[in-house]
Amino acid sequence: MYNNYTPLQQRQLALQEYSNTQSTYLLVCASARSTALKATLTDQLHRKFRLVDRLGGELTASVDGVLLAAEDVELMSTALMYFAKALQDGADYVVCNAVFGFGGATALYQSQPLQAQNRCAVVSRTLLERCRAAAHDPENVPELLALAAQLCTKPTLIPQALLHYERDICAEDAFSAHGKRAFIMSHLLDMTGAPIVLVSAVPVLRSMGYMRYLCWDPPVMAGAPCISSWMPGPRSSPGRPAAMSPMPGAWLSVPTSSSPTRWWSWPGLSVP
Repeated sequence: MYNNYTPLQQRQLALQEYSNTQSTYLLVCASARSTALKATLTDQLHRKFRLVDRLGGELTASVDGVLLAAEDVELMSTALMYFAKALQDGADYVVCNAVFGFGGATALYQSQPLQAQNRCAVVSRTLLERCRAAAHDPENVPELLALAAQLCTKPTLIPQALLHYERDICAEDAFSAHGKRAFIMSHLLDMTGAPIVLVSAVPVLRSMGYMRYLCWDPPVMAGAPCISSWMPGPRSSPGRPAAMSPMPGAWLSVPTSSSPTRWWSWPGLSVP
């Protein structure tokens, strides 16, 4: 089981703490094509759950929340435990970080859980009932996920890469399907012209209400003085100041050692 985890997941697993969540009853609702999900469910530390392929007739009075999976995904053995603990703490919508690719080389770190493009999330029973009432199709998992992101009042982000998608990351994983996008490139990450402009642009973008998305090479990012001063990396990043609070938005970690070009992107801006 451990050998199937990506390097990032292995590092995080060593620091995770166990919580007794067996009093929380979860449903795991997934489509018929969920081979990887079913396989990883057998290793879950949280055992009080049931796998279903539809919600109608399955929402008994004892169900506290539902894990909605719009596509096949591998779960870490601690995933359901973390999700159940978040529900116990009062959350009504719970998401987490994820890794992509066969070897998990690409990581998506989210600091803003209210994203309708999330493909996997845990929804409380109360919020799920509201979403099903508002949905055109109360059995449509992607529609329920989008509604949950809009209607939730107590969202929670788990800062752990509990999910692994064995496919390449795509724009829909990080960007909203609505709004405009822009891409900003820099050939270096020191305190010279281009990075200084990027640093100066961040508060402007924030004041205008834009979500920020950042893509970087982790080794380079950790050693970049100007970038690490305003854009925190994941907890495992060696250059991340411990007291720094995360910026709203999401950021990607993609190994690009073969290319000196780093990419940043923000939706909400137009490009020619």
